Amino acid sequence: MKKSMKIFSILLVSLITLISVVCVTAFATEAEETLDITLKKNIAVTDKIQAMYAVKADENITVDNTTLTVYDKDPSAEGAAIVWEGKGVSENLVQFGGDEYIVFYTNRVALYGMAEFFYVQVESNGVKSTVETYSVAEYLFDRLYKDGFVNKTEDDGKDYSRKMFYEDLVRTGKSSFDVLTHTVEKSIADLAYVYVDGATLADGSVTAVVDKNSTITLGTLPFGKSWLITNYPSGEVTETKESALVLDGYKVITLVSNLGNGKYFSDASFGASAKYDYNNITPTKENVIHSSTADYVLNPTYLEVKEGVLAAKGAAFGLNNGGSKNGTTYVFETDFFMEGTTSTKTGTQTAAWMGISATDRKKDTFFLGYSINYTADEDGFVNEITLNEYKSGTALTTISTDQWYNLRFEYTPVEGDTYSGQVKLYVNDVEVKSYKTGNGYGAISNESFECFGIDIRGESSSGISTTYKFDNTFMSAID
Repeated sequence: MKKSMKIFSILLVSLITLISVVCVTAFATEAEETLDITLKKNIAVTDKIQAMYAVKADENITVDNTTLTVYDKDPSAEGAAIVWEGKGVSENLVQFGGDEYIVFYTNRVALYGMAEFFYVQVESNGVKSTVETYSVAEYLFDRLYKDGFVNKTEDDGKDYSRKMFYEDLVRTGKSSFDVLTHTVEKSIADLAYVYVDGATLADGSVTAVVDKNSTITLGTLPFGKSWLITNYPSGEVTETKESALVLDGYKVITLVSNLGNGKYFSDASFGASAKYDYNNITPTKENVIHSSTADYVLNPTYLEVKEGVLAAKGAAFGLNNGGSKNGTTYVFETDFFMEGTTSTKTGTQTAAWMGISATDRKKDTFFLGYSINYTADEDGFVNEITLNEYKSGTALTTISTDQWYNLRFEYTPVEGDTYSGQVKLYVNDVEVKSYKTGNGYGAISNESFECFGIDIRGESSSGISTTYKFDNTFMSAID
């Protein structure tokens, strides 16, 4: 190593503060007739701010034959100008992760110009790399939101100092743009940022820096997932299944497990009369055909039911008259979620009943349904839900709290016998139980398939008070 330095630790002198900055964002590009490089991006802050790049050296990429050029726009665009150009020098060879890198300290960046993007290209032995974009704003956003420094506290020591430094630079850049004479047209305040953790944007990238209020598109949402969006600086968290997202600030997006796209709900051959996605609901709650004292919220993304104030708690929800009544198998399908909570009772308790019936949410009127049991540990933490066949109490399958599941049961009555039939239970489209019902289920008729309901025992009876969520509900008779 020709110079005593590390690529991930550089001297930062600002506001009389000495801080280390860690180099991030490593990736490789590869294409035919294109120089294959590993390019790391950073900033150097001493008495000035410089864009800083490190190119991994190998047998083809050496100090003597490598040039890095910075443009003000894509070099293929008309009027593109060179902002900085230089060859590698041996004094700037550093070691990082066991590999040698050629470091380039390039153009100075004014505080008010942090939002300005530069276009970087590397050339070695006459072969050029693809063009990469970079800005100081991108670096600061990556460090704060992608690398999680925004969540650091004073207990985190130097990491908290780094967080404050990055935030100070963002604030100073915004103020400088407003106060100082400047030549660039865009402030860092005009930018929005997104980082997707565990998935990608539609273009395959995991981060994006765009003009504020631009719309970006997320990648394909896997089965059993939804997007959980943390908005900064408010910390507000929202959940959605929409792929288009307006970036009005800084967002970190993660995947939440087990929000399903049910077999029948996602089948276009079934019309809207059999489906309910809760995305277009009025405050009148007109679809509630019976309610006791359960509190229910019909919000723009799902149905929410939680404990009311009296002993009897529950609500039943009509589904556009249940869709088609002509068929040999009755299907009820829904995404279901039970929030984790603590309990005043230990052991196994029945938390609620859920099922379908003609007119009521009460468990005694369900002709097919489940009891929802939970198990609490010695500390009262609820960590498991058991779905049982509600009349016999037979355990069918277990699911966890704080996860979305797609539940479906299919009931095929025995011909000539209105009191028994074949039931199949599915979780996330996988059959987990098949069983025959016994006597006592009541006759299934056109009127029997009108609504689904949930009857909540509540804290006084079961030891817990929690919230249940439903989404993408389907009810219909099918052939």
